[in-house]
Amino acid sequence: MNSSTSPLKKKQRKAVDPTFTPPPFDLHFDGEAVPSVLPVFSDYSDEEWKKLVGGVKKTEFFKGRPGELLPSGATILLGLGERARFHPDTLVAAFRALGAQLLSIRPAVVGIQLPATLFSVAKEYGALAENAPDPFRQPHVKGKERKVPDYLQPFTESDVIFQAVYAVFLGGSTTAILKTERDSDATNGSNGSKKGKRVRIILSAEGVNSTDLKKAAHEGALVGELAASSRHIAALPGNFLNPEQYEQFARGFVKQYGLKLKVIKGSDLEKQGFGGVIAVGKGSEIPPRVLVVEYTGSRRSHPIVLVGKGITFDTGGISLKPPADMHEMKYDMSGSALVLHAVALAAKKKLKTSVTALIGLAENMPDGRAIKPGDVYTAYNGLTVEVQNTDAEGRLVLGDLLAMACKQYHPAVLLDFATLTGACVIALGNDATAFMTGSEGLASEVDAACRRSLERGWRLPHWSIYDEGLKSDVADVRNIAGRAAGTVTAMRFLSRFVDASIPWAHLDIAGTAYKSSGPEYARGPSGWGLRFMRNFFERMDERP
Repeated sequence: MNSSTSPLKKKQRKAVDPTFTPPPFDLHFDGEAVPSVLPVFSDYSDEEWKKLVGGVKKTEFFKGRPGELLPSGATILLGLGERARFHPDTLVAAFRALGAQLLSIRPAVVGIQLPATLFSVAKEYGALAENAPDPFRQPHVKGKERKVPDYLQPFTESDVIFQAVYAVFLGGSTTAILKTERDSDATNGSNGSKKGKRVRIILSAEGVNSTDLKKAAHEGALVGELAASSRHIAALPGNFLNPEQYEQFARGFVKQYGLKLKVIKGSDLEKQGFGGVIAVGKGSEIPPRVLVVEYTGSRRSHPIVLVGKGITFDTGGISLKPPADMHEMKYDMSGSALVLHAVALAAKKKLKTSVTALIGLAENMPDGRAIKPGDVYTAYNGLTVEVQNTDAEGRLVLGDLLAMACKQYHPAVLLDFATLTGACVIALGNDATAFMTGSEGLASEVDAACRRSLERGWRLPHWSIYDEGLKSDVADVRNIAGRAAGTVTAMRFLSRFVDASIPWAHLDIAGTAYKSSGPEYARGPSGWGLRFMRNFFERMDERP
């Protein structure tokens, strides 16, 4: 029988497409939409429910828990939890769940109504930041229960709108990027909507003027889409995003956002002295490289320089990692994804201040050519470094880039981002980034941007007393100092490559860059950092 006509012939599968597809949402502010999403609090009285929710009957099946959804006729109720326990994190979690649901069902049009009640509760919360209750200064009155949320920050009407829209767009991103049914024509949902359809979102906000609504909503959509793109490349397996493939992605990305790109690789790495980058990438068949991504602002001043760790896969090298969870080491380039997308954010916001990202790309692989424990290399700034553990590789790459930033750019501010230490996860878990800096002014700015953006950060010590363990018998410095205070000693290693006159902060995102558990739409890369960078950029642009 001719195989070409055989009924048993298997259907040809199309090759999977790893290209980034933005969240399929189009934001509008005029018109009517059915269904319409209405956020509700779980502690509405019967009278409030009648007044605020209208014709939708209260039901025992809907408790109003954060992110809980209940379709009811022309309305979809979205739970926000109790008003007394309101925190902006709850708002973000709820609207991210909504975004995931909209991605799944793909209605042609949907309304989202932000009610006055939500803004009122948010205003009360924001007022706590002005005069936070403190039991040390205001002793507890017996019989009076206080429910004060932690990690307080101002929270305005614009913040509510920005965070809600950001969360919807982030929820509308997916890491199921290589599933073969991703681009199928199959219908999805009871309304028969197609997976490829876009969703027209009509946003309204009770009591908010249209100018403020549109500005905050467009910012939320911009940052949400950039975070979705950052998640996308971080989710790509190592065989879809090695240093060479990353460079090709970056070339297309900079064209899309009107940025400049310079690539340093091959013999140029050696000529320019990138000893750390070369050392880490020696064991891979795919050579390492450095990407320089630039946005030029209108202000003639020293730039903000962002440094990102871009280890596209980290086996640990000769100091091989245990096999359990090694697959998650594709996320070891999350710092680079953040800084690349942050430059695009600066361009879209038309910052006055110029922003440059330095990205070190390498695979850390075991091989006959790989760097070995005990080997010594010469870094960009001339320091000799003894490598006692090849799994502490990210700091070797960062050291070169930090030294390059100081020598070539004399930055107004220098920030580096890296999934650097497991010790950071042990200390802070998955909910806070550790930051370290010797500048009190910069520490204040980083903390304020973390709080305002809801991307939590916590300052750890930066003290030179931790340098003792980095002494080497054969070189200027060694790359590890033992298990104790591992996050801090990593920062102290990096400090050897930074000019003390430059305001610099090191941010360890090992715990916040990705999550291994939680709802399907929230697992994997988190997109952490772009909300932080938005606030940080705005604060820096306001400086004279």
